[in-house]
Amino acid sequence: RRKTNEKNINVYDIKQLYNGEIKNKERDLIFLEEKDVDYDLLNRSKIINELYNSINLCKNEKRFIISLTGNWGSGKTTILNIVKNKLSRDKFIIVDKFDAWKYNNEEYLFYSMFDEIIKKIGIDFNSLELRKFFNLCNNMISSQIDLKFIDTILDEKVVENIKQTINNYLSINDKRVVFIIDNLQRTNEKNIILILKTIATILDINRFIYVLSYDEKEMKDIFKNKLGINYDYMEKVVQLPLKVPAIDKNDIDRVCTKCISNILINYGIEEERIKEYIPAIKLFNKKIKDLRSFKR
Repeated sequence: RRKTNEKNINVYDIKQLYNGEIKNKERDLIFLEEKDVDYDLLNRSKIINELYNSINLCKNEKRFIISLTGNWGSGKTTILNIVKNKLSRDKFIIVDKFDAWKYNNEEYLFYSMFDEIIKKIGIDFNSLELRKFFNLCNNMISSQIDLKFIDTILDEKVVENIKQTINNYLSINDKRVVFIIDNLQRTNEKNIILILKTIATILDINRFIYVLSYDEKEMKDIFKNKLGINYDYMEKVVQLPLKVPAIDKNDIDRVCTKCISNILINYGIEEERIKEYIPAIKLFNKKIKDLRSFKR
């Protein structure tokens, strides 16, 4: 069975192609898979280290919000994956499975955010208290009450009690929570505002570091044309903005040249003849702006 599986696979990761790890004896077509990766081929160690140090060296007592912005295909998700792998699990609890764009219902979106937190932290809350907590928050969300008035609305202080329990747990165990929301612009505009308000109020928990990743150009368009809100709102929420720099064309050219050369070798071109194809490869590379477009 193992031999059969290995023989039939012809969809590869770009790193395998770049490193020359594909052995295509059957001269099959080579396909590149599109998936989130945790390695860097484009010399982006500066922004990777900048984000890593911003999280790792942040000794926040209150909630702290970092943004990572960049164009589509700039590698934001890859950078986040690399940083996540570098962070110590002794110091940080990482919440990274929340996909905001999956939820159209505001109630489920909020429930999922908090559910991811308590699952990762591992605190067993009283089910009755949790139900009361969600009901109060959902009533507040559905009635469109401004979240900044939360203290005057929740007389029973259920939210404060749950937040304090989490605060105490993190303080006693000397841990911080890193909550990552990737591709924020992909969710609908109402959810964007809900997430921002929720982070700023209900989930304004001590020792939490939120990392919001999004395409700033798209986000500005959403604020202007769909929400009718000044983008200053976003800038007031984020305390540390980080930006993914434009990909160096020389790095794209280097990676693409090596990958295409390896493709040609796997399709039967002799290695010593590759230099004959370099002019065509260079011409092709001029059309490539990022690795995602190269894969496609």
